[in-house]
Amino acid sequence: MQPLTVKSKSVYSVSIPSDTYKVFQINGICCLPIGQVIVADYHNKKVKLLDQHYNVSSHCDVSGHAWDICQITSSMVTVTGAGVQFLSVSNENLVS
Repeated sequence: MQPLTVKSKSVYSVSIPSDTYKVFQINGICCLPIGQVIVADYHNKKVKLLDQHYNVSSHCDVSGHAWDICQITSSMVTVTGAGVQFLSVSNENLVS
């Protein structure tokens, strides 16, 4: 077994105008089959959908802090926090 080596690193902003906190704590990341990425933004109590260029294309408020996120089907994810919430991705939008 060979160790993993980081070959490059990039920084992307997940800030949107409705964010209350500008210091982000991304607790969970999930990659979808079509190249989108969903992140759990803990302090802002949001789940954010990123496009293939890592720009926020959609977001959804969640009840409580977003602890983690997990894909359960090709178009549905669950978010843990104050409870478990199910979100779907439809036409490049997050829907609760």
